[in-house]
Amino acid sequence: MLTARSEVLLSTGGGRLSVLVDRRSATATGALLGTVVALAVLSTALGTRLLPITDVLAGLAGTADRGVTLTVREFRLPRTVVAVLVGMALGTAGALTQALTRNPLASPDVLGVVNGASAGAVLVLITAGGATAGYGGAAAGLSEVGVPLGAVGGALLSAALVLGIASRRIGALPGTQRVVLVGIILNAVFLGLVQWALTVGDVDQATKAAVWLTGSLHGRGWEHVSAVGITLIVLLPLALLLRRPLEAVALGEDVAAALGIPMRRLRL
Repeated sequence: MLTARSEVLLSTGGGRLSVLVDRRSATATGALLGTVVALAVLSTALGTRLLPITDVLAGLAGTADRGVTLTVREFRLPRTVVAVLVGMALGTAGALTQALTRNPLASPDVLGVVNGASAGAVLVLITAGGATAGYGGAAAGLSEVGVPLGAVGGALLSAALVLGIASRRIGALPGTQRVVLVGIILNAVFLGLVQWALTVGDVDQATKAAVWLTGSLHGRGWEHVSAVGITLIVLLPLALLLRRPLEAVALGEDVAAALGIPMRRLRL
């Protein structure tokens, strides 16, 4: 009988380790990784001045002239790496949300987390940004630290509200559907809060907030790569630990509960 899985034998000091590998998944993963690398090289070539691919590769290797090497390594490569890492984080968040809600169309913004984070960041920019105007370093420090903290705080508040309200029974709706329903409602509430803050706030601060909400890779450096990379190193293993419980949830909440999966803790 033909199978799409292959057995791989790994030699270790104490013997051999047998691992089953899905050939289709391995092929798809390899193709996607190759595509990411090719697009990353192309992204590094794009900019105010279009660089030939040969110059990009030479700049990465350090064999190009000083100007090209500086442009590739210090300006364009960090931007590309940040984009890839942020994409990994967003993809992981989307996969977890879809698995938890058993809905292939679900995403963190549907649950209100994204607009909760936006509301927290915008409120920091609008309320505290004007207060630090003219203080130079204080304003810069607030922009670097306060805005991300405000975004994290808003996301956590939104998640807590969603889980707190959804934990109460709403008619005969299952828990996952309650989470989605409450998330959509709070998503609209936080979106309205963001629009209100942009309307009543200072014009300059509102403009900065609008740019922040849109998102940009402009000016990203290796310090941003480190921040996102450390976050992924910490959180990706935690996400992998949720794989088996989420596979049980795919069979239904009742089945997952019968298998000993603590649903309330898993949602948290």
